[in-house]
Parts: sequence; structure tokens; C-alpha cells
Amino acid sequence: MTQSEREALVRSYLGKIVTIGIDRPIGYHHVKKDYTLVYPINYGYVPNVLGGDGEELDVYL
Repeated sequence: MTQSEREALVRSYLGKIVTIGIDRPIGYHHVKKDYTLVYPINYGYVPNVLGGDGEELDVYL
């Protein structure tokens, strides 16, 4: 899929109700080597929709 095709697909979801997956809910502790990040909001993705980084499109709820 080209970058422009991916961007068009992502834009096609704007303003629509979609199913999302939440993999880091509010309060989730993401532990890294040098720090810990606590998520203040729900963080997840839109399944089967690739974002610009080639991974599933990020969402914040």
C-alpha cells in the first residue's frame, strides 16, 4: 500500500464510529529502562488500519 493510499484510508475513518482496541487503559504503567510513563487516557488502535508508521492506527479515547 502506498503512503497516499494509506492516508486516504485513514481519512476515510474521520467522523465515523469505529471499533477500537485499547491496549493501554487509563492508569497503565509503561515501564522503560530509564522512566515509567503512566497513561492519563485510554490509548489503543484501530484494528486493520495502518498508520503512517506502518503499524495499526493509534487512537486516544
